[in-house]
Amino acid sequence: MANNKVRRDYRNADGQKLKGATTILSVLNKPALLYWAYKQGLSNVPLYESRDKAADAGTLAHLFVENHLKGLPEPSTDGMDKAVVEKALSCTLAFLEWEKAHSFKMVESEIELVSEEYQVGGTIDIGAVLNELGIVDIKTSKDVYLEHRCQVASYGVLWNENFPERPIKGYHILRLGSEGDFSHHYWPNLNREFEIFKHCLGITKILDEAKWKL
Repeated sequence: MANNKVRRDYRNADGQKLKGATTILSVLNKPALLYWAYKQGLSNVPLYESRDKAADAGTLAHLFVENHLKGLPEPSTDGMDKAVVEKALSCTLAFLEWEKAHSFKMVESEIELVSEEYQVGGTIDIGAVLNELGIVDIKTSKDVYLEHRCQVASYGVLWNENFPERPIKGYHILRLGSEGDFSHHYWPNLNREFEIFKHCLGITKILDEAKWKL
């Protein structure tokens, strides 16, 4: 669930290396990210410096929530900017209040799965019960974007292929914002989003076969 990029080693039954869902979805255009970069340019703020500062509070909140769900000690905030820590704690407290108000029970976390049908891998943040079994993904972002929904849709397919006796009944995204804000988003199904994912998978296959890069 952490924001740090971890290189996953997904392999199919024959030992062939597979791409992950996030890599497949990288072929999608991300207009929100481009607009953000454009605004940073207008403000004369160094692009990567602004990105890193914006990510700090959300990333720290992500770690607070992750450790809480796994029963681990709170992460150290020694030496961190006080304003960043306060925003992260505000976001975390909002999550904890939401957790109290829902029948939330974690079933699995950070589980790596492979689809033999679609030849793709993915790491699911949380398989949890919120009244019924669902995929729960945690995002540190300003909003919930199409890419996020497509990713969660692919996780549901991965889960159902590997655990057909325990099918997914719903999809949840918990958004932890960089300004201390929190929101919960729910969908009973993400069928259209998975259709988009399959098209991205097909595009990726063509690019790989032709040895082309975007």
